[in-house]
Amino acid sequence: MEKYEEIFQRISNNKKISSSVVSLLSKYIISLSELFIINNYEEIDRLINKVIEHFEGVTYYDNSDESVLKKLGIGKANKGLSVKNKIYVNNNMSEELKDVTLFHEFTHFLQRYYIKGYEECVGVMRDFKWRLLMEGQTQNAAELIYEHINNVKKEETKFDSSELRMKSGGIIISNLRNYEMYDYILKKVLLALGISMEDFIYINFTGKLSMPIFEKILDDRIGEEKKEKLFRMLDIIYSSDVIKYSYSLDKLKEPYTVPSLVDKKDINVSCYNQFETMKKLDDFLLEITEENEEVHSKLLRMKFIQSNELESIIDEQYYTSHYENGVETIKRNTLHI
Repeated sequence: MEKYEEIFQRISNNKKISSSVVSLLSKYIISLSELFIINNYEEIDRLINKVIEHFEGVTYYDNSDESVLKKLGIGKANKGLSVKNKIYVNNNMSEELKDVTLFHEFTHFLQRYYIKGYEECVGVMRDFKWRLLMEGQTQNAAELIYEHINNVKKEETKFDSSELRMKSGGIIISNLRNYEMYDYILKKVLLALGISMEDFIYINFTGKLSMPIFEKILDDRIGEEKKEKLFRMLDIIYSSDVIKYSYSLDKLKEPYTVPSLVDKKDINVSCYNQFETMKKLDDFLLEITEENEEVHSKLLRMKFIQSNELESIIDEQYYTSHYENGVETIKRNTLHI
């Protein structure tokens, strides 16, 4: 496996990338190996070549410049975006958040591929299917790599759902930035399916095979019917979140009508439907893990519950004792399981 210095020298051949960004991208790529996400030299080599041959650099933009936001088609709240082979990062953030955002968008670039009939695909996302899970793994990859490079650990936080573009009254636990709800859902889904976060991140690096591999796992473990039921729930949760994130709500009234990502038929989404679907998702995951007592009990402790029910179910000591188990446990079981 190549060392950081060798990767740095190779990526430096792409003159569209500044030396400071070359350093960050080189550290990102070597971290994929050091974190055992990608163990194959040929795959690492392929990613390096993709950066050398196709990456068009990073632009740090001013999010107070309305003309720039209009040109990029984004809002003031956006932290960054990846457009084909170029990355844009909001410059009006902390250095830490800028690096995490760069790693998030760089993950999109590395996981992007093309199939005839589709504008573009990223990881397990094709025509936006499984996008919620894909975005959750993208941010997990970014956070894992940032923490690995800087030898830091971001602890979990309890969020009231109203802080996360949702109906108030529920509790979400996550250690990510801006993708807390996606992280919360993804980790429960992966637990129910028996897939580690590292393995799921790796699946998303397998290009055209990403979605077939993931859907084969779903077909084998829960079947076609339950796979589509899972997706329809994620569709409602994701679509509701995107509407609240992307549009001026004073111009919209609930429920919002959007085309389903599954069959393009209109579906009604709202903060209420999203909230209720979060609870239905828990019921679904508990149903498919009934025969696995260990996983079933963990999912029971991770349920999306209304905040007024929380104190009677879990006391504060439960959370603090979790951290006594050590860093490795926190890394792999970040939802108090």
